[in-house]
Amino acid sequence: MPAKDGYRPAPTDPGSPGLSVQQFLFYYILGIDFKPRIGTWFDFKLFFNGCPGIVAWTLLNLSCTAKDQELHGQVTNSTILVNVLQVNAEEEIKKAVWKLTPNKVDKNLLPWKLNYSDCCFCAPQGLSLVSQPVQLGTANAVGVLMLGWIGYHIFRVTKHQKDLFCRTDGNCRIWGKKPEDIECSSMCVDGTKYYSKLMTWGFWGWARHCNSAGDLLGSLAYCLACGFAHILPYFCIVSVTILLPHLCVREEHCCSSKYGKDWKHYTAAVPYRLIPAVF
Repeated sequence: MPAKDGYRPAPTDPGSPGLSVQQFLFYYILGIDFKPRIGTWFDFKLFFNGCPGIVAWTLLNLSCTAKDQELHGQVTNSTILVNVLQVNAEEEIKKAVWKLTPNKVDKNLLPWKLNYSDCCFCAPQGLSLVSQPVQLGTANAVGVLMLGWIGYHIFRVTKHQKDLFCRTDGNCRIWGKKPEDIECSSMCVDGTKYYSKLMTWGFWGWARHCNSAGDLLGSLAYCLACGFAHILPYFCIVSVTILLPHLCVREEHCCSSKYGKDWKHYTAAVPYRLIPAVF
């Protein structure tokens, strides 16, 4: 059944086959709709990208900080670290959401895993520190801050490098020189051939998903700021460590099908997926 108005056909559409349990779980986890809305006034995609990841996260952290002061008479340096590190992440999420054009929004589905991460990753650290406050030593606090800053720097710079490369069609300077790239071709269903450039320079020459490595480091820093008294704060890094590699593999499977032999040339030039020399 052909897609209509930017939607992937839903399982309940007339003429579509019934779903097995495996197919139902697949659609539930990865999403089925490009434009999930209630009427014309409520966009689920913008809501889940923006509200839990920006507004709720900020309010939760500020509320936990106030409660920390109320219960214990002081705000610990671990609570301050969590607020500082996560407000940077919130700022990047906000920039990403504000940059979403209707065209970019329509190209992506709304999967359960995105809603899950938006709603569940922002609470554990602040809540844990309210019930079990942690005062880190100076060296540990500085180490956590540096780890979080490195993760944030990698995440932000990789996005900037990719955006600059795409906007200028590679006619720019990254790390002091014109970025290297590999040209890939793909064929549309109507027979039209398209060409794309995949950058093999900068952070994108280190790993094919180096931005996700920054995410991992930042998430680990949030957790380490809470010490080791409770497992709850580490819910974030465990979940991210499962979701991001899976996302990398799934995206690369699609790219391999799209670009064919050109993708093999690209993976030969950039051999690591996520972390240089590791994975």
